[in-house]
Amino acid sequence: MRNKLVIVNLLFLFNMFVYGQEFNHAFDLKLKGNRDVFQVVDSITNTVTMFFSDKEKVTAIRLNHEFQIIDTLSADRPESKYEEILGYNRNGNQIGLIWAKSNKTEIIEQGFDFSDKKIVQKKFSLELKKQTILPSVSINDCFYLMTCNKIDLTINLYIIKDGKLDIKKINLKEETFYNSSKRRTHIYDLFTEIVYPENIYSEIQVITKNNLVSLKSTSAKRKLYVSDNEMIFTFDNHLDVTQCIFINLNSFDYTLKYFKKPSVQGDDLFFNSNSYIFNNQIFQIKTTEEEFYLTLKDRDDNLLKTHHLKKSDSLYFKNSPVFQENGDFGGKREFDKSSKFIRKINSLNCGLTVHNFNNNYLITIGGLSTTGKMTTGVFVGGSMFGATGALIGAALSPALDSFNSYANQKVVYTNCLFDKSLNHLEGDVPLFAFDQVRSYLDGNKNLKLKTLFKVKDVYYLGFYQDKQNQYCLKKFDDLIK
Repeated sequence: MRNKLVIVNLLFLFNMFVYGQEFNHAFDLKLKGNRDVFQVVDSITNTVTMFFSDKEKVTAIRLNHEFQIIDTLSADRPESKYEEILGYNRNGNQIGLIWAKSNKTEIIEQGFDFSDKKIVQKKFSLELKKQTILPSVSINDCFYLMTCNKIDLTINLYIIKDGKLDIKKINLKEETFYNSSKRRTHIYDLFTEIVYPENIYSEIQVITKNNLVSLKSTSAKRKLYVSDNEMIFTFDNHLDVTQCIFINLNSFDYTLKYFKKPSVQGDDLFFNSNSYIFNNQIFQIKTTEEEFYLTLKDRDDNLLKTHHLKKSDSLYFKNSPVFQENGDFGGKREFDKSSKFIRKINSLNCGLTVHNFNNNYLITIGGLSTTGKMTTGVFVGGSMFGATGALIGAALSPALDSFNSYANQKVVYTNCLFDKSLNHLEGDVPLFAFDQVRSYLDGNKNLKLKTLFKVKDVYYLGFYQDKQNQYCLKKFDDLIK
């Protein structure tokens, strides 16, 4: 009997140990149906404010740098016509959640004031006729809803902060742009042109500093890069040039620049190209059925480095095999021939991600097919996620959204190491945080109310446990800086 008791106690302790390894932090939380989660990270104090909404309430929980609860506030959820949280703004200890109707014409700023322990709510009505909605972002504690006006050809920035609405207009009426047919056009057409018949990659993808980004995002032909004092819209629907609009967020002046891609002889029908901006430099790729170019330029369009492959060359700059997932035969395959690499990414929607690793560049180059049924929980694998991302409207957990891909969608990619001058380096590509997160999610497919965010150099995966009425946080250290 005594031995049985010892065994039972050991099993109990073992189960507690295993269970405890599932997360690093947890706090009690009871939620009802129709639940969402959203977080705001203070990069100066490393505190996190988590917002949980269910069908009745919005609960805000402030956590210190050790993920201990500092404070809580709750409020009634806005009426049902406000369907989504677009972002936030902040002023000291007051954080405003921005809720909106689906057409964005009515917006509520729901302010959680932790100093005075009160909720302050303000409504805004926007006149958005003849305007296409661009992404919403939160930058430097301000919220920006952006549109492009079809009539006066302006980019409109609707800025909400401290219960006030300000509108800034970027007038592009006199500027010349080029569409995918290389014809002169205007800015509204550039934003709304259907790049692919399936329209899968026609949306604008947002890239900022602290969230993971996959080839799914960077393969898009239209991207918005956001930093503390600048927005950059890039357009790669033209095969021979990357068109960029740089907007200064202090003066709201803009600069229009064109970055030429390598000149290649042949029929445009068999060409492919894309770009990625990182560290104030622009990385461009261009492919044909027989050639591949990777170039590095500065912001003045000066060429700094070119890597050029023909199908008969060796794939000298790869530091991992070329992986293919979800191809004709399913599963995951590897191959090393340049001819296959060039042919496959030329036939797909090509893209690249760039991030720092040991003061060098780790670049993932690849492509995705433009067909497939959208799902969640299907990941495009290996070390193919960058270290940048965004707080994006209509995505409560944009970092997790970067993991999502398309079922039965072909993905081809390889990982490459370069120095800051884009000279190839030998070395192994390690297992990064996103690989660890992917593996964990693959083994725990039924996690509820998931979110993923970054504090300093650590990613935290959050999830809800119904039976325990707990919200849990599991950390994943990252080597990417």
